[in-house]
Amino acid sequence: MWLPVRQEGHERPTDRGPDDKEPLSPPGERGVPLKEKDRRLLEELKRDGRATLTALSSRLGVPRVTLHDRLERLKAEGVIRRFTVITEPSLEGLGTSAFVLVSFEKSGRVTQRAVAESAGRLPGVQEVHVIAGEWDMLLKVRGESLEAIGRLVVEKLREIPGIASTMTLPCFFTVKDLP
Repeated sequence: MWLPVRQEGHERPTDRGPDDKEPLSPPGERGVPLKEKDRRLLEELKRDGRATLTALSSRLGVPRVTLHDRLERLKAEGVIRRFTVITEPSLEGLGTSAFVLVSFEKSGRVTQRAVAESAGRLPGVQEVHVIAGEWDMLLKVRGESLEAIGRLVVEKLREIPGIASTMTLPCFFTVKDLP
């Protein structure tokens, strides 16, 4: 991907839309709130990641060139990490989900990050979060059945060096699940 080099104070005309008063955030700047037009663009892409620039331009009332530049900038800044396909887990045979709380064994032989990364490599583990509180990690797992999730926890997860204990919380149903 080609991205133009921009020197401070030297903005290209397409860095701003016709009614856009502020330039985009400098690349790499974190913690800066997104501009309203960037938020609207992201919402449209979340609704339909395959939308063309022409369609987005029409929906948002922003020139295509400006949208293209904003999209490239959001990718370069890491706001947009990747474009992907979101599937229905139950249609893939992964209709059962659970959360697993994990306690880290503080033996000094392995780091908590290494344990989390090992857990994240297991098939069926969809998310790994290092958390504060009584438990050290929270995992989101999916499987074809509760029995399959049980095998994942007992036969694979608990065998990872550095895991002291687990507590599995099966989901009855999910009301909201963001991709």
